[in-house]
Amino acid sequence: MRKLMNAVVALAVITLAATSCGDDDDPAVDIVINAPTELTLGAGFEQTVSVDATGSNLASATIDISQNGTSVITDNISLSGDAADLDFSFTINQTGDFDVVITATDAAGTTSTANLTLTITCLPSPQFVDGSMVSVVVEAPNFTDGTIGLVGDITGWADGEDITLTRLGTSFCFAAMADPADLATGGFKFRLDGTWDKVEKAGDCSELDNRTSTSAAGDVLSLTIAEWRNSDQFGGTCPN
Repeated sequence: MRKLMNAVVALAVITLAATSCGDDDDPAVDIVINAPTELTLGAGFEQTVSVDATGSNLASATIDISQNGTSVITDNISLSGDAADLDFSFTINQTGDFDVVITATDAAGTTSTANLTLTITCLPSPQFVDGSMVSVVVEAPNFTDGTIGLVGDITGWADGEDITLTRLGTSFCFAAMADPADLATGGFKFRLDGTWDKVEKAGDCSELDNRTSTSAAGDVLSLTIAEWRNSDQFGGTCPN
C-alpha cells in the first residue's frame, strides 16, 4: 500500500429525498445528505466520518454504527440553519465490517437517511506514519498477551533488542516504524516478550520461514500473525 491515507473513501455521493412526517398537504422539503458509500478506517484510535447535509431549518443528525445487527456506537449532533458539515468522531477497537446509518432531521420532522459500509482494519495511527520509514502494522490473534517485538537481521537477531510494536487502543492491532533498507536486509519474525518460546507460528502451529519485505519509504507493511508457540498456555492452541 503506497503512501498511507488514514481513510480510504469511495467518493460516491448519496442524495436522498426526504420523507415528510408533517401534514400531507404541506410540500415536502428535501434534505440532501452527501456521504461516502464505503469507508475504511483504522482500529484502536480516533476516526472521523465526515458528511454534509442541506435542507431547511435542520434540527439534528444522528449516526448509528452496528455490526451484525447490534448497535456499537450511536451519536447525535444538534443542528441549525439550512446546511451543515457533520463530523462524527469515534474509536472502534474491533476489526471487521460495520453498517452505518446517518439520519438528518429538520424542524418540521422531515428526515433523510444515508447508508454506508464501514470497514475497520489495522492501519497505522499518525505517530507511526513517516515518509522516510516503513509503517509496520500487525494484526495479532485475540488471545495475544504480552509485548510483540520484531526480531531479525535488523536487530542482530539475538544480539540486539527487539523493535517493540505498540498496541493501538485495546484492539489487537500493533504498529511500529522501520527503516526500509534494514527490512530489506535478511529476514525477520515476530515474538512475544522477547523470547523464542513465544515466536509466531502458522495457523496450524507449524514453523514459519523468516519474513521478508520489499517495502519502500512511506509504505505500509500490513501483516497478520496467526499463532504463537506455547499459546496453549494463554488462550491459543499451539504447544511448544
